[in-house]
Amino acid sequence: CYVVLRDNAVLESGELDAYCRTILPSVKTPKRFLTVADLPKSDRGKIRRDALKELWARQQEQESIS
Repeated sequence: CYVVLRDNAVLESGELDAYCRTILPSVKTPKRFLTVADLPKSDRGKIRRDALKELWARQQEQESIS
């Protein structure tokens, strides 16, 4: 799940997960969250899902190296 924080917002690591568990069924709760500055959008303002997949892949790659 991709998360865009508002300006000056601070999010603790388990805070979002805990909130999602209170309002969503366990099977719908995201297993992982990826915080991004903003969602990549096309010229028409639609979210570019291909760019999100690339972001996710890069994040996975960085975590496997660490």
